[in-house]
Amino acid sequence: MNHWTAGWIDWNLALNLQGGPTWAKNWVDAPIIVDASKGEFYLNPTYYALAHVSKFVRRDSVRVELHHHGGGLLEAKVDSIAFERPDGALVVVLINKHNSEHSVSIQEGDRGQVDVHVPARSFVTVIYW
Repeated sequence: MNHWTAGWIDWNLALNLQGGPTWAKNWVDAPIIVDASKGEFYLNPTYYALAHVSKFVRRDSVRVELHHHGGGLLEAKVDSIAFERPDGALVVVLINKHNSEHSVSIQEGDRGQVDVHVPARSFVTVIYW
């Protein structure tokens, strides 16, 4: 969503253990894998990523630009995206894909600054009102 997309959706939300059904026979993974023979389902990491962002970025939110300053930790070590929600809240989602933790500072005009610890391989969300 940082690259001019209007939305995003996964190919399939749920698939069977073989990665189907699929008309193209391109067996793939999905956020939810269903084992119909056992009446069970398994939630993959993609499910948790979608759930995390969806919890905070509500319908009709608008992506806003982030500016990276200073030591570049946010830019170099932690992926980020920000949205303004219809209720006026500013949501900043930080994604650390690395095996080490990082700290970042977020400064937002009149709302002030917050220093955030971003654990290794994690999602962290900050909400400003």
